[in-house]
Amino acid sequence: METAVREPWRRDPRYGVYVAALGLAVTAFVVLALLGIVAPGFIKLDASVSAWVRSLANPTLDRIAIGFTVFGDVTVMTILTVVTALALWLKRRHAEALLLAATVALGTGIGQVLKLVVRRSRPAIEYARVAVPDSYGFPSGHALASLVFFGVIVFLLMTTESKLSLRARTTLALVCALVVLSVSMSRVYLGVHYMSDVIGGWLVGFVVLNSALLTFIRRWQGSTAAAGVPPVRGNEYHSL
Repeated sequence: METAVREPWRRDPRYGVYVAALGLAVTAFVVLALLGIVAPGFIKLDASVSAWVRSLANPTLDRIAIGFTVFGDVTVMTILTVVTALALWLKRRHAEALLLAATVALGTGIGQVLKLVVRRSRPAIEYARVAVPDSYGFPSGHALASLVFFGVIVFLLMTTESKLSLRARTTLALVCALVVLSVSMSRVYLGVHYMSDVIGGWLVGFVVLNSALLTFIRRWQGSTAAAGVPPVRGNEYHSL
């Protein structure tokens, strides 16, 4: 039994690197949460950085930020997830549809629980340019949800969409990353989150996303092959 458990690590030590990265992300999240509660110097720095982002305000950026923040809203992200997962399901890519739906649902759920655990307040209401949600601020749900959704999309683009050129896939991946950044920063710009809330959302999203992808790689690769989608080799997955 011990040999079977250790075998994957012997085949590819990069699994150990991934697990270590996840552990560092969890540790960073805990430290960030604690600093935001008990460290006055960090709280002041966090508020200063967030104030600087808000100071960039102008009418054009206001419209852009509101557009991105609406795009990252839970309702919109839920619709995007359902539609995309349904499209994958209808193409008989069942494992990938479940990967997307489960990752977004799990990430969103964990984010909501962590808000209640940390209980960090949002910036003062006078800073807000949009309606302030009736929830705690840390971690940012917009940052978390957008990262896990587009993270799965990028993963599928880079590993299963062989009909697209590498250049096209890379361009689409960069667009996805830009959308995640824009959605996340719009929350700070519009005064409903501190910068640390966004970073916290990214950290949680990183852990959830990579945990889900590792599970998919090791457990569900055969499902895509059974559905007529050529299985992606382990080394191609690891190249991400």
